[in-house]
Amino acid sequence: MNTAEIKQILNSCWNLELKIKAERMTLERLRVAASKSTPSYSLVSGGSGIGQKVENCVPEIVEMEAKSKATINRYAEAKSQTLDLIDLLPDEKLRKLLEKRYIYYNKWEAIAIDMKLSYRRVHQLHSK
Repeated sequence: MNTAEIKQILNSCWNLELKIKAERMTLERLRVAASKSTPSYSLVSGGSGIGQKVENCVPEIVEMEAKSKATINRYAEAKSQTLDLIDLLPDEKLRKLLEKRYIYYNKWEAIAIDMKLSYRRVHQLHSK
């Protein structure tokens, strides 16, 4: 496995987590739109026709929920793969550093403080 592949695996959790958050926001917007809609029970439209009807929101919600579940499954796989990759390291300090960064998404500064290392040393260890 080359460096680019390793970086891609390590960053995949973060990218998928961002995607999950975006999908959740979209689902929330769709649910709000559906709750503000009034169902139409007749063939003749009443009103201006502006806004989504409940029957238009439901298929979009179902589709987005399925998409979100698929992303969550990919995230779980990526998290497992990331942990497996980190566990291959022989040095406990390196494993701890990579877990803090790629599993818990801590910032470099926070990692340095938590591990009682300098900011520069954290980056040196990370480059190993």
